[in-house]
Amino acid sequence: MVDENHPLFVVDKNDPEQILKDADTFFGAWFAPSDDEQVCSINDEFSSWLWWGEVASGLVQVYDLVAPLDPEIRAPRYLERLRRIAGALLDNRDDNKGYPADPSRGRVMPA
Repeated sequence: MVDENHPLFVVDKNDPEQILKDADTFFGAWFAPSDDEQVCSINDEFSSWLWWGEVASGLVQVYDLVAPLDPEIRAPRYLERLRRIAGALLDNRDDNKGYPADPSRGRVMPA
């Protein structure tokens, strides 16, 4: 049974207004209110929440839908959030966290 009142329900209409509404719902449900809070969330939960790549991928797909419809407000906001997520993920690489060297390679690999 389809629950149209569920916050993540996506209406199957090719209507620009509905696409933007669904994009706002997605962004509000899966992303922190600000870029800085998103980065803090990644840094705080990095080792226990390893599906940031999937969330970022979803954001790219929503950006592709929204960019032609709202290139002035939503599209740049989504790209900036994606940039901040990418930066936080790179900052949390093993070689940036001081993890011990890989015994077979003798160094910390960027992972």
